Amino acid sequence: MCIAIYKEAGQPTQKKTMYKRCFNKNDDGAGFAWYNQGKEVWVVRKGFMTFKSFWKAFNKDNNKIGFRDKQVLVHFRVGTS
Repeated sequence: MCIAIYKEAGQPTQKKTMYKRCFNKNDDGAGFAWYNQGKEVWVVRKGFMTFKSFWKAFNKDNNKIGFRDKQVLVHFRVGTS
């Protein structure tokens, strides 16, 4: 079963260790999205096949736009047959 983590606006993101643990359990790809209030759309980033690539992109976007005041969804995929 996939793992999805939803964060309300105004709440902190999880620590890196939590995301790493989720990725290690579900390592068939990861992605994340945040809600752009001004445009009323979800901005989606997906297709990260390593934790390193996921974490680099997640941190870059978090530092650039600040996830603290955004709704954020993180997804860790596990393949099914």
